[in-house]
Order: sequence, then structure tokens, then C-alpha cells
Amino acid sequence: MKAVFITPHILKIKMNGMKIPWRLASHAFLIVLILVLLDLLLGILLFYNYVLLVKVEEPKITGETIVFKSNTYQEVLKEWQLKKQEFQGDTGIVYLNPFTQKSENLEKTP
Repeated sequence: MKAVFITPHILKIKMNGMKIPWRLASHAFLIVLILVLLDLLLGILLFYNYVLLVKVEEPKITGETIVFKSNTYQEVLKEWQLKKQEFQGDTGIVYLNPFTQKSENLEKTP
């Protein structure tokens, strides 16, 4: 295997990178204050965009009249009635009651 040599430049970057958490912790109050201000600015921006800039548009009224299509309505009613009959119909399946003993369930099944 080849030996990996770390150049002094990479080593310096690594050492400076390890100091970042220490610097943040030593200035904790300032960091928290900056984060609170950023959060406040973001909240103001969102409020401005989604509350103040919103324009309510009036609904457009068209001059067309609505025509009731009784044929289509009758077809829909027929489909609903067929579905209702399917759901209310007897399927012939006997389901066992899980809350009774097995001997009672076997006597009642056809």
C-alpha cells in the first residue's frame, strides 16, 4: 500500500476546521442573536409574500347559461341504483363469528 502524505496546506485547513465549533461556542450569545434575527427576517419575508402581497381576484362571471342534461342525469342515477343493489345484495357468504366457540360456528354454517 502507498503511504498517504497529508500536505501542510490540507493539514492547516483541517486544523482550522476543527476550531470552528470552539469559536461558535465562545461566541454563543452572538450566534444565537444572529440566528434569531435571521429567523425573524425569514418570518417577515414569508408574511409579506403570503399575506400582504396576496390579491383576491373577483370571480369571472360568464354570460353562458347552464343547461341541465337530463339524459346524463338519468344515466348517473341508474349507475347509482346498480351500485346500491350490488352492495345491498346477499352474496351467500357466511362469515364465522370469531367471538363464539368453534362448535357453535360449525353448527350454524350450511
